[in-house]
Amino acid sequence: MASKKVFYATVILIFVVAGGVSIYLFSKQVDSQFSQISNYSSGGFSQYYIACGCGCCGGAAKEVCIYNSKGDSLQAIMEEDQKAAQNPKCAFMECNNPVKYVYCD
Repeated sequence: MASKKVFYATVILIFVVAGGVSIYLFSKQVDSQFSQISNYSSGGFSQYYIACGCGCCGGAAKEVCIYNSKGDSLQAIMEEDQKAAQNPKCAFMECNNPVKYVYCD
């Protein structure tokens, strides 16, 4: 009788832990999707982009200058960031510090 109780308690514990891990990984995925912040000027062009890859840890974003005159593209950075967010390895990785890419010219 006691061994059945231990077995059931172990099974329940495994399901609780598995459910917690699933919720945590899902929240990282959602955070990654909603943390993609762009500011649009009146001309309709994005002036900055906050990249997080697998998901932002929070805090202030490190600002990095990019230059249109040198051929840098926010669109390319956005596409690369979104591609990184879709990587299956993200489920096992920690969050990233946010990086704010800004046109400086």
